[in-house]
Amino acid sequence: MSNHQGDWNKFGIPLNNLMFVLNKATLIDGVEVTGIQFHTSWNLNPRRQIRMIDNIGNYLRTNSSAKSIENLKFIDIGGGFWPEHGEWLNFENTYLGGLIKNIFPSYLLRQKHLRRVSKNLDHFAREISRAISRQGEPLKRLEVWTEPGRWISNPAMHILLQVVDVKGPRKIITDGGTNLLGWERPLTEYIPVINLSHPSLREKETKIFGSLCTPHDIWGKAIFGGRAKTGDILIVPEQGAYTYSLRQSFIKPRARVITHSGGSLVETEKGDIRVC
Repeated sequence: MSNHQGDWNKFGIPLNNLMFVLNKATLIDGVEVTGIQFHTSWNLNPRRQIRMIDNIGNYLRTNSSAKSIENLKFIDIGGGFWPEHGEWLNFENTYLGGLIKNIFPSYLLRQKHLRRVSKNLDHFAREISRAISRQGEPLKRLEVWTEPGRWISNPAMHILLQVVDVKGPRKIITDGGTNLLGWERPLTEYIPVINLSHPSLREKETKIFGSLCTPHDIWGKAIFGGRAKTGDILIVPEQGAYTYSLRQSFIKPRARVITHSGGSLVETEKGDIRVC
């Protein structure tokens, strides 16, 4: 179900059509509607989810009959929850930065990054529970299902790169390209890169290129650590969401996948053959 700013959006059906769909579904043999699912995106906090819960509760009280919703057993809160580190942004990703780049494309923006803070899962659970309780019947009697999505997958995977060439004091090339992400994510989002061989809490301006023959293959413009040298190992942390399932063989193969179970390292997936 969708009610994005009062209008139909990509996911589901308009809320005002819910009873029409429920009534039609009861006429189809073999179909039993047992739940309501709605989807909200960019959930740094639960405001959008609470707004949808309020809208659904108000709609059901006003438009439904006891018979039309007697088979409902759950409400599914879709769209996921943002990882607790929040949303990392390059300055050009902000509203002001994007405006400057659109008006003055050749203007060189300062290399800085920002963060939109997200709430933790306890806060989401507490506020969503209160919203459902406020609505009373029928929502209050339904099971609540959630889709944690990126909250689980994002911190579960990191990418390791090795420096294979140093083009100068502030330019390095690594052995892995952004095909490991599936898209040029670092061009639009800030992603920290850490030099595991020479770590530091200070970030130094350094362009970190991948191994693909495209100028868009860049991991970042700064690195946490000392001056990178050939052979250094870099880590791109928390890259499990919207990356692993999108990665592709493009000029270079997909990388091997190593799983750490807490006691040992196990190769769980071999890299691809090279596809040009």
